[in-house]
Amino acid sequence: MEKKQKILLALTLAGILLLLFLSRIIEPKEIAISDITKDYLDKKVKISAKITDSLTFDDTDFKLLTMEDSSGKITVTLNTNIIFESDETKYYEVTGKVQTYQEELQINAEKIVLLNP
Repeated sequence: MEKKQKILLALTLAGILLLLFLSRIIEPKEIAISDITKDYLDKKVKISAKITDSLTFDDTDFKLLTMEDSSGKITVTLNTNIIFESDETKYYEVTGKVQTYQEELQINAEKIVLLNP
């Protein structure tokens, strides 16, 4: 390879690595629940909402949360690797991917944080 090709290859690889790194650390902009549509499928979103109902499946530690903000409500799924204590009087910030289940939109949570503890 010529010297120019090696430099271009190194710059290209560095750019790809930088994009991968940035995609992991950049948080999505917070949106209202009512703004979540099928256009957001498989995209990461962030909401701030209150838990209005929760259902825990004991055998798997899988949780379903119904969360509501002033614009609407949505189901949030939590896997076993997310640990938090539910308090239905407080607001939480949820970051996750929008998915569908039985033609209903839901958020598969990657992170959930209590706001103003």
